Amino acid sequence: MTMEGIGPLVAAMSCSMPDEIAIISDEATITYKDLHLMAQLLGREMVESGIVYEDIVGILTEHGIEHIIAQLAIIYAGGTCLPLDATLSEADLQARITFAKPQYLVVDSLNKNRLQFQGTIFEANISTDRIFQSSMGINPAHLTLPRDTPSDFRSHIMFSSGTTGVPKAIQVLGCGILRVAQDEIWGRPTAIGERFGHINSSSFDASLIDIWVALLLGATIDVVDRRELLNPGPFARTLAEKGVTTMVITSGLFIKMANFYPSAFSKMHTLIIAGELPSIGACKSVLQEGAPKQLVNGYGPTECSIVAFWHIITQQDIALGRMPLGRPVYQTDAYIIDEQGKLVTGSGSGELWLGGPGLSPGYLFDENKTSESFITMNRPHNPNRCIRLYRTRDKIDVHEDYKCWAGRKNREIKINGHRVQLDMIEMELMQTNLIDNVTVMKHSSSVSNANHLIACVVYKKGQRDFDTLLIEAKRRLPKYMVPELVEFRQLPLNNNGKIDHKKTSDLLEQGLQKRHEYILAANTPDFQGLSKIEKCLKQLWAQILIAVPMEAINKASSFFLLGGTSLGVTALLGYIQQTFNVALRTDQVYENPLLKDQALVIEEAQHGQRLVDVKPVTVRMEEDAKLFSDKIEFLSSTAPQRKDRRDVLLTGATGFIGPFLLQELLNSPEIGKVRCLVRAATDDQALKRLLDNFKRYGLSFVEPIKSQIEVVAGDFSQPMLSLKTSVYNSLVDRTDVIYHLGAHVDYTQPYSSHVKSNVLGTYHLLKFAIDGHLKPFHYISSISAFGPTGLMVEDGLLGEDQSLEPYLEPALQYENGYGQSQWVADEMVSRLMRKGFPAAIYRLGFVLCSSTNGMGNPDDFMGRLLSDCAKLQSYPLLPNQRKEVMAVDDVATILKAISTSDQNLGHAYHITPDVGKSIDMNDLFKLTGNLCDIEMKGIPYADWIKELKDAQSNTPLRLFPLLPVLEEEVLSHKKRWELYEGMAHFSVDNTVRALERAGVDASILTSVTPEALGRYLEDCLEIGKE
Repeated sequence: MTMEGIGPLVAAMSCSMPDEIAIISDEATITYKDLHLMAQLLGREMVESGIVYEDIVGILTEHGIEHIIAQLAIIYAGGTCLPLDATLSEADLQARITFAKPQYLVVDSLNKNRLQFQGTIFEANISTDRIFQSSMGINPAHLTLPRDTPSDFRSHIMFSSGTTGVPKAIQVLGCGILRVAQDEIWGRPTAIGERFGHINSSSFDASLIDIWVALLLGATIDVVDRRELLNPGPFARTLAEKGVTTMVITSGLFIKMANFYPSAFSKMHTLIIAGELPSIGACKSVLQEGAPKQLVNGYGPTECSIVAFWHIITQQDIALGRMPLGRPVYQTDAYIIDEQGKLVTGSGSGELWLGGPGLSPGYLFDENKTSESFITMNRPHNPNRCIRLYRTRDKIDVHEDYKCWAGRKNREIKINGHRVQLDMIEMELMQTNLIDNVTVMKHSSSVSNANHLIACVVYKKGQRDFDTLLIEAKRRLPKYMVPELVEFRQLPLNNNGKIDHKKTSDLLEQGLQKRHEYILAANTPDFQGLSKIEKCLKQLWAQILIAVPMEAINKASSFFLLGGTSLGVTALLGYIQQTFNVALRTDQVYENPLLKDQALVIEEAQHGQRLVDVKPVTVRMEEDAKLFSDKIEFLSSTAPQRKDRRDVLLTGATGFIGPFLLQELLNSPEIGKVRCLVRAATDDQALKRLLDNFKRYGLSFVEPIKSQIEVVAGDFSQPMLSLKTSVYNSLVDRTDVIYHLGAHVDYTQPYSSHVKSNVLGTYHLLKFAIDGHLKPFHYISSISAFGPTGLMVEDGLLGEDQSLEPYLEPALQYENGYGQSQWVADEMVSRLMRKGFPAAIYRLGFVLCSSTNGMGNPDDFMGRLLSDCAKLQSYPLLPNQRKEVMAVDDVATILKAISTSDQNLGHAYHITPDVGKSIDMNDLFKLTGNLCDIEMKGIPYADWIKELKDAQSNTPLRLFPLLPVLEEEVLSHKKRWELYEGMAHFSVDNTVRALERAGVDASILTSVTPEALGRYLEDCLEIGKE
């Protein structure tokens, strides 16, 4: 093995084949000679600035040529590359810079002003001037680069999420990359003429193959626009047009391509699947429809330089249902050691330990973590010699003729792009005291051909309490960690008395297979007593709720208590349409969650008649508004207590607007303590949710301000906020003012599904406001409370203090359930205000993102809408419609400015762009296309819906769960969204006056800027990364 570093080796390759193409992208084509000279020029700037051996140099550029030039220049100068993902938020980038402490930073024109960096900044570009300089025959001897570096110098630092989600900075050696390039998997010492597809983010270690292995082999790097990865069709065409021969692809992307374009890789030489274990079903599709010459399972942690094992997948592997680990990469030491510390030499299982030249020096600036994971021990084959190894904590099963990965030793898995600690889920489920035992696993089912997060549970005394356990799981865990629940009478144990996970997985699969047979037969005892419609409907439920025992689905079962989600509703509506030729609405599923009731609704639709009289929703809304407002009794002559500093009770702090408003309140001299009511099992869990939410949006507390915060675990949808009487009374006494921001928002659910949180929740907080002393009540509402105002006869401005009652019948009956619940809550507070209750109402437009960095919630409706329109390259024509989008920090500033003066109580305030400053929806779509550099066409709404439905079969769309709502006809053959055409404008007179009194410039009432929108769209279009 050569002892030269990767820089000198690439330089030698450039000298031996100067006219061969090194990089191709949409921007330019670069020869090895030009690449070498451009890297020398940039590297010389670094040397002249004082860079020394292994100095860390950050790289913040877009995906493409400039990033590659920057990496080569840094290596030429003897430095260490710190690739940074330009799609991260400023806060995350700044955190990485702060941690790694680079003294130098390479940027491109798009990113040069993003960070506050105190060191030396270099700009990488492929401008005409630089290419001209590179082609002018500069004498390389005058540049004296690359510097001589040994093969074991530190070439890269790669950030990778740890098991707790905290990024780890892993040091990578040049020789670790070199050993991959020298492996026999490539078939020959050089790969001149081969094209390596560069699709991976440069901050992901797989990109080191895209870039460095390609250059070390003399291949061409073909830069692929990463936005194309969102759409399998265009991505497949790009691969064919570019003639990509070699590529590293994540398992998730591979599965998506295999499902829709399995022949996309048929012209390739080598396709390496990395990140997670490949799906056997996906591999089968690719091998049958058009396999590359080598379809490779690549395994390896970043700690061992990209890849440690690989295996060429065969038809025999698929037939046997196995995915072998394969052989170690060139000069990789690999040992499988059992729990007794002995080497596994025959069949058995143990933990994988790795060593060799590819081994990382450890984690940057973390000696404790390094010493825990990188251990010097006696060589297993020769106890007289020592060896340094990395403990992967991966369990490996050793069979007679192959080895395979069998899970994480520390019980961590990846599913749907998330790292999930199985132990954490088990701990939370056990703490419910509803079960005796549990094991959680990622299970790949042959029934569904999908991965599932499943908890195998043993209920206490065998008494199933499925509904309560599921509710507790949703309360305690993030949404992506809530497992599907499968009951076991007992869990199988191994000889050591521990849960046998493999046997459990086998039993689970057997159970699912048997259950599937029951579904098809529909003649088991649990189908007895059901009508024909109920039997068919039970079969449909069972196909969606894959982990639910068949006997648990009966006439009285609730679709949602069994684990049904909004996406499940979408699937159910589709199945009902196919099976019964009946088109139901989403609200009919939500308002009839029981199987027997859904069957009745289907029967009604088939007969074209209504069997049961249902009270109109507007009648229920009016009744609720009157009922709950009448229950709030107070003395209008009693004024709220006035203090120099008021203590606040705030709801909604774990939402999107909440952390920004909380930050504004904490910085206000009028505010003392802020107590945040957070839905959680304990105060500690509530605090963690709050802090995690702050981090999510790039916000942070300084310690003096942090001391002003108290977190209370409770639930405003429950009486007394779900608190003990003593805690409730104490909170009443210590609260001076209430900010009610929290709400349940689901556009697919009807009014009835929003009543508990949004109507009862508001009532409980109003009750809290009158208990003890009278407290001002600031209610954050929404312009959704008006409904589709285009249906009103009157046109013009909607006044802030006017009653909402006139909008109930003509408009609100066509509003979604969330907007209807907002009308009721808003009207409750309005009626009390008219009686003298000390309250203010703030009706918000659509709060999109931060004005400074574009940080928003890409998973909200607008994020889904704009990203899907970009994928489709089309948008619905929506004349005279607006979403009244504003920046979240501006909204928080306005809320604080108005609410901290009691002079402003007794009024409603529209927090929307001033008249004339709103963005029309059609203009917003056009601006989105311009900012994303995508040509988007406007088409009639019905045609756009058809495109949305047709595209879903090839491209997973984020709007898909909302499709039943988007295509539902509600009035005169118009879809719900179309009813907003010709909508009125919102007066902001009250808001302007209040802002002027507070000394805040009313020009803040404007739409988000194109710059902020552009940053927001970057997040919306971001591809999930490993």
